[in-house]
Amino acid sequence: MLSDKEARLLLIQYPDGLSKEVFRKVCHVSPRTATFLLESGRVPCKIRPQRTHKYLISTTDMILYLRDREKHPEKYAVSIRSRNRNRRHKPSCERPSESLLALLTDNDYKLACKEAVEDCQDVLSVQQVIGVIGYSYKRIMKWCSDKQLFSIKVNRAILVPKLSLYEFMLSKTFRNVKLRSEKHWKLLNSAVAFHQMNEIQKLEEKE
Repeated sequence: MLSDKEARLLLIQYPDGLSKEVFRKVCHVSPRTATFLLESGRVPCKIRPQRTHKYLISTTDMILYLRDREKHPEKYAVSIRSRNRNRRHKPSCERPSESLLALLTDNDYKLACKEAVEDCQDVLSVQQVIGVIGYSYKRIMKWCSDKQLFSIKVNRAILVPKLSLYEFMLSKTFRNVKLRSEKHWKLLNSAVAFHQMNEIQKLEEKE
């Protein structure tokens, strides 16, 4: 069974949906099987008039398909194992669309921030803060000097408590940064994934 964590990673990796080619690789099915699943409506999709990237599949619909396929394999009897089963797919850093960002709740964002700092030690160096939120040393030091990000100085070293970093990530200052770093976009993708996982769970409860 596709775990919630694996499903969330897929939502982070493909925030705006997938083409047929990516869909078939993730689901380990042949091109012919993928076309059948999409054309027959077994997997919902948008069919566009263009020749290339004709199909657009929602990541949520793909996750529902993968989970349902494990429960009811007979329903998808046309599926065959892909030769590409052992391929690994590199994570994507795509920016979530404005429509997806508009759906976020404060709780979705808090869960993403909590996960981002979960494995951090209690006190972080500036370089470790950069590793979490991705902004430059100069910008982080400015946030510290402006008292927007609480920090302490120990033997010339600037240290940031993990709790302070978490609270800063929830602040308006951080959330309203216009030119976001790669790590910041990943954080927003993670928040979108939490939201979509919640929607998937609601759909599964209705079935």
